[in-house]
Amino acid sequence: MLAYALAVRLCSKADQRSPKPFVSKEAKRTRALRHFDPYKTIQSLLNELSTRYGRQAPTPRHRFVAADLSRDEDLAHRLGRYSHVITSPPYINAQDYYRNFKLELYLLEDVLPFRVDDLRERFIGTERGNLLDGFSRQELQTNRELLPILTKLERHHHRLASVVHRYVRDMNIAITNLKHVLKPKGTMVLVCGDNLIGGEHIRTWKILQRLAERAGFALFDRFTDAIGDRLLPPKRCGHKGLIKEEVVSAFRLV
Repeated sequence: MLAYALAVRLCSKADQRSPKPFVSKEAKRTRALRHFDPYKTIQSLLNELSTRYGRQAPTPRHRFVAADLSRDEDLAHRLGRYSHVITSPPYINAQDYYRNFKLELYLLEDVLPFRVDDLRERFIGTERGNLLDGFSRQELQTNRELLPILTKLERHHHRLASVVHRYVRDMNIAITNLKHVLKPKGTMVLVCGDNLIGGEHIRTWKILQRLAERAGFALFDRFTDAIGDRLLPPKRCGHKGLIKEEVVSAFRLV
């Protein structure tokens, strides 16, 4: 199944350097008139995946689980409990994850029990749909206290403020669910940097720290990883802020 999904990008005309389904000038130059055989590609991927995850250990202990961290209330029951969780959550609206992966989504639609149209508005960091549906006044006020710049965004960029409100809610649920799959004194490592939204510099990693602390985690280590030569200007929605570094934050469940 994993090889099947991975083969989509390799067999398409999309630029393989990025998950975005577009064709770059470099891809046009190097891949013009070339045919990619999906069967050979899948076979090659399966061989590589088997080597990485199957043959190195006589009794592999890994497994892949499809789960929605922002909505799956039965996550702990299905996954069990673990000592560590390492994850790189979304950067609010810096990437359009639905657009980036819809090639794979449409391929898997008839294989797995989901419909692509049902997922459009469910990605964390989405800008689609009625973003404030179901929010109470108290929840909105709590978010403003967590991130005071939201008040200014609501005055000048109401739609972008709604994106942030929705992101905070979804990430709060996700972190709470991650807490439920950790053993006592378990470790959670989050990798995330900053955002520029409506011209305002938002330290997304700081928001996640506050949500984690509210859920019962304590920060015990942090370092930054400069992107350096990988500067990528996310130009969606007119903002041109650079993600200059990743912030790695390690929390322990207290």
